[in-house]
Amino acid sequence: MRFSLLHGIVSLILLVASSLSHANGADEATVYFKGKVSRINQTLAARQAEFKADPTKLVEYVDQELIPLWSSEKTMKGLVGTKNWKQISESNQSKLAASFNNTLQRYVQEGFEEYDGQSVKFVKLRLNSKKSKGILTLEVIPNLLPSFNIDLKVGSKNGNWQIYDVLVQGVSYISLKKEKIRQILDKNGVQALIKDFSDKNQGFMPSSVVKVAAK
Repeated sequence: MRFSLLHGIVSLILLVASSLSHANGADEATVYFKGKVSRINQTLAARQAEFKADPTKLVEYVDQELIPLWSSEKTMKGLVGTKNWKQISESNQSKLAASFNNTLQRYVQEGFEEYDGQSVKFVKLRLNSKKSKGILTLEVIPNLLPSFNIDLKVGSKNGNWQIYDVLVQGVSYISLKKEKIRQILDKNGVQALIKDFSDKNQGFMPSSVVKVAAK
Protein backbone atom coordinates (compact mmCIF):
# COMPACT_ATOMS: atom_id res chain seq x y z
CA MET A 1 0.00 0.00 0.00
CA ARG A 2 1.35 3.40 -0.95
CA PHE A 3 2.03 5.40 2.22
CA SER A 4 1.35 9.10 1.79
CA LEU A 5 -0.90 9.42 4.80
CA LEU A 6 -3.07 6.77 3.18
CA HIS A 7 -3.21 8.31 -0.26
CA GLY A 8 -6.75 8.16 -1.56
CA ILE A 9 -8.40 8.17 1.87
CA VAL A 10 -6.45 10.83 3.72
CA SER A 11 -9.44 13.16 3.60
CA LEU A 12 -11.39 10.57 5.57
CA ILE A 13 -8.65 10.31 8.18
CA LEU A 14 -8.54 14.07 8.63
CA LEU A 15 -12.30 14.27 8.84
CA VAL A 16 -12.22 11.74 11.63
CA ALA A 17 -9.74 14.04 13.36
CA SER A 18 -12.53 16.55 13.78
CA SER A 19 -14.07 14.28 16.40
CA LEU A 20 -11.02 14.63 18.64
CA SER A 21 -11.78 17.99 20.22
CA HIS A 22 -13.49 18.14 23.61
CA ALA A 23 -13.26 14.38 24.23
CA ASN A 24 -11.83 13.88 27.70
CA GLY A 25 -12.18 10.53 29.48
CA ALA A 26 -11.84 7.25 27.61
CA ASP A 27 -15.48 6.22 28.08
CA GLU A 28 -16.78 9.63 27.06
CA ALA A 29 -14.48 9.76 24.05
CA THR A 30 -15.43 6.26 22.92
CA VAL A 31 -19.13 7.09 22.89
CA TYR A 32 -18.38 10.36 21.14
CA PHE A 33 -16.23 8.79 18.43
CA LYS A 34 -18.75 6.08 17.58
CA GLY A 35 -21.49 8.58 16.87
CA LYS A 36 -19.21 11.07 15.16
CA VAL A 37 -17.70 8.63 12.65
CA SER A 38 -21.13 7.86 11.18
CA ARG A 39 -21.84 11.57 10.77
CA ILE A 40 -18.45 12.19 9.16
CA ASN A 41 -19.06 9.52 6.53
CA GLN A 42 -22.41 11.10 5.68
CA THR A 43 -20.95 14.62 5.56
CA LEU A 44 -18.10 13.68 3.23
CA ALA A 45 -20.43 11.89 0.85
CA ALA A 46 -22.88 14.81 0.90
CA ARG A 47 -20.21 17.42 0.10
CA GLN A 48 -18.22 15.38 -2.42
CA ALA A 49 -19.79 17.07 -5.45
CA GLU A 50 -19.39 20.52 -3.88
CA PHE A 51 -15.70 19.96 -3.12
CA LYS A 52 -15.00 18.60 -6.60
CA ALA A 53 -16.82 21.47 -8.29
CA ASP A 54 -14.99 24.09 -6.22
CA PRO A 55 -11.73 22.83 -4.69
CA THR A 56 -11.31 26.09 -2.77
CA LYS A 57 -14.24 24.96 -0.61
CA LEU A 58 -12.29 21.82 0.30
CA VAL A 59 -9.21 23.91 1.16
CA GLU A 60 -11.29 26.26 3.31
CA TYR A 61 -12.92 23.35 5.10
CA VAL A 62 -9.59 21.68 5.84
CA ASP A 63 -8.12 24.95 7.15
CA GLN A 64 -11.11 25.79 9.32
CA GLU A 65 -12.04 22.39 10.71
CA LEU A 66 -9.20 19.92 10.28
CA ILE A 67 -5.69 21.37 10.34
CA PRO A 68 -6.23 22.95 13.78
CA LEU A 69 -6.83 19.41 15.01
CA TRP A 70 -3.49 18.13 13.73
CA SER A 71 -0.35 19.04 15.69
CA SER A 72 1.93 19.98 12.80
CA GLU A 73 4.52 21.20 15.29
CA LYS A 74 4.67 17.86 17.09
CA THR A 75 4.85 15.99 13.80
CA MET A 76 7.72 18.16 12.59
CA LYS A 77 9.50 17.81 15.92
CA GLY A 78 9.29 14.03 15.50
CA LEU A 79 10.51 14.22 11.92
CA VAL A 80 13.59 16.34 12.59
CA GLY A 81 14.31 14.94 16.08
CA THR A 82 14.01 16.66 19.46
CA LYS A 83 17.67 17.71 19.59
CA ASN A 84 17.56 19.28 16.13
CA TRP A 85 14.22 20.94 16.86
CA LYS A 86 15.60 22.74 19.90
CA GLN A 87 18.44 24.17 17.79
CA ILE A 88 16.06 25.60 15.19
CA SER A 89 14.91 29.20 15.71
CA GLU A 90 11.28 29.83 16.60
CA SER A 91 10.80 31.59 13.27
CA ASN A 92 12.00 28.55 11.34
CA GLN A 93 10.02 26.21 13.61
CA SER A 94 6.93 28.16 12.58
CA LYS A 95 7.93 27.94 8.91
CA LEU A 96 8.37 24.17 9.21
CA ALA A 97 4.97 23.83 10.90
CA ALA A 98 3.42 25.92 8.13
CA SER A 99 5.15 23.69 5.58
CA PHE A 100 3.54 20.65 7.12
CA ASN A 101 0.13 22.38 7.07
CA ASN A 102 0.65 22.79 3.32
CA THR A 103 1.65 19.13 3.10
CA LEU A 104 -1.58 18.12 4.83
CA GLN A 105 -3.49 20.24 2.33
CA ARG A 106 -1.66 18.50 -0.51
CA TYR A 107 -2.44 15.06 0.91
CA VAL A 108 -6.12 15.92 1.20
CA GLN A 109 -6.26 17.37 -2.31
CA GLU A 110 -4.50 14.31 -3.72
CA GLY A 111 -6.57 11.92 -1.67
CA PHE A 112 -9.92 13.50 -2.45
CA GLU A 113 -9.35 12.93 -6.16
CA GLU A 114 -9.50 9.19 -5.46
CA TYR A 115 -12.38 9.28 -2.98
CA ASP A 116 -15.24 7.09 -4.23
CA GLY A 117 -17.33 6.51 -1.13
CA GLN A 118 -14.85 4.81 1.19
CA SER A 119 -15.92 4.86 4.82
CA VAL A 120 -14.31 4.50 8.22
CA LYS A 121 -15.48 2.74 11.36
CA PHE A 122 -14.48 3.34 14.96
CA VAL A 123 -12.67 0.33 16.45
CA LYS A 124 -11.20 1.43 19.80
CA LEU A 125 -9.46 4.18 21.73
CA ARG A 126 -6.62 3.44 24.15
CA LEU A 127 -5.38 6.16 26.50
CA ASN A 128 -2.36 6.09 28.79
CA SER A 129 -2.80 6.19 32.56
CA LYS A 130 -2.51 9.99 32.62
CA LYS A 131 -5.03 10.30 29.77
CA SER A 132 -2.58 12.61 28.02
CA LYS A 133 -1.80 10.41 25.02
CA GLY A 134 -3.51 7.61 23.21
CA ILE A 135 -4.04 5.58 20.06
CA LEU A 136 -7.27 5.80 18.11
CA THR A 137 -7.87 2.75 15.92
CA LEU A 138 -10.13 3.01 12.88
CA GLU A 139 -11.18 0.50 10.27
CA VAL A 140 -10.97 1.77 6.69
CA ILE A 141 -13.59 0.18 4.44
CA PRO A 142 -12.82 0.61 0.71
CA ASN A 143 -15.40 -0.24 -1.91
CA LEU A 144 -13.37 -2.90 -3.70
CA LEU A 145 -10.40 -3.85 -1.50
CA PRO A 146 -10.50 -5.67 1.86
CA SER A 147 -10.89 -3.45 4.90
CA PHE A 148 -7.89 -2.67 7.12
CA ASN A 149 -7.12 -0.86 10.37
CA ILE A 150 -5.09 2.29 10.90
CA ASP A 151 -3.86 3.77 14.17
CA LEU A 152 -3.74 7.50 14.89
CA LYS A 153 -1.41 8.73 17.62
CA VAL A 154 -3.15 11.45 19.59
CA GLY A 155 -2.11 13.76 22.39
CA SER A 156 -3.92 16.24 24.62
CA LYS A 157 -3.16 19.93 24.13
CA ASN A 158 -4.95 22.63 26.11
CA GLY A 159 -7.75 20.22 26.93
CA ASN A 160 -8.27 19.11 23.32
CA TRP A 161 -6.92 16.14 21.41
CA GLN A 162 -4.71 16.42 18.33
CA ILE A 163 -3.30 13.85 15.94
CA TYR A 164 0.45 13.85 15.32
CA ASP A 165 1.25 10.53 13.65
CA VAL A 166 -0.41 7.75 11.64
CA LEU A 167 0.48 4.06 11.62
CA VAL A 168 -0.40 1.65 8.83
CA GLN A 169 0.39 -2.02 9.37
CA GLY A 170 2.63 -1.02 12.27
CA VAL A 171 4.67 1.51 10.26
CA SER A 172 4.39 5.13 11.37
CA TYR A 173 4.49 8.14 9.08
CA ILE A 174 7.18 9.80 11.20
CA SER A 175 9.38 6.70 11.23
CA LEU A 176 9.06 6.31 7.47
CA LYS A 177 9.89 9.93 6.61
CA LYS A 178 12.34 11.04 9.28
CA GLU A 179 15.58 9.61 7.84
CA LYS A 180 15.35 11.50 4.56
CA ILE A 181 14.24 14.70 6.29
CA ARG A 182 17.11 14.56 8.78
CA GLN A 183 19.59 13.93 5.97
CA ILE A 184 18.48 17.13 4.23
CA LEU A 185 18.65 19.06 7.50
CA ASP A 186 22.08 17.72 8.47
CA LYS A 187 23.61 18.18 5.04
CA ASN A 188 22.07 21.45 3.84
CA GLY A 189 20.39 23.13 6.79
CA VAL A 190 16.89 24.20 7.75
CA GLN A 191 16.33 26.52 4.78
CA ALA A 192 16.97 23.64 2.41
CA LEU A 193 14.45 21.54 4.33
CA ILE A 194 11.83 24.29 4.15
CA LYS A 195 12.48 24.56 0.40
CA ASP A 196 12.17 20.79 -0.02
CA PHE A 197 8.69 20.89 1.51
CA SER A 198 7.80 23.90 -0.64
CA ASP A 199 8.95 22.17 -3.82
CA LYS A 200 6.88 19.07 -3.07
CA ASN A 201 3.77 21.17 -2.42
CA GLN A 202 4.03 23.19 -5.61
CA GLY A 203 0.86 23.04 -7.71
CA PHE A 204 -1.46 22.53 -4.74
CA MET A 205 -3.48 25.16 -2.89
CA PRO A 206 -1.72 26.08 0.35
CA SER A 207 -3.03 26.34 3.89
CA SER A 208 -3.75 29.74 5.38
CA VAL A 209 -3.46 28.45 8.96
CA VAL A 210 -0.74 30.14 11.04
CA LYS A 211 0.53 28.28 14.09
CA VAL A 212 2.87 29.18 16.89
CA ALA A 213 5.86 26.85 17.00
CA ALA A 214 6.02 24.25 19.77
CA LYS A 215 8.44 24.88 22.60
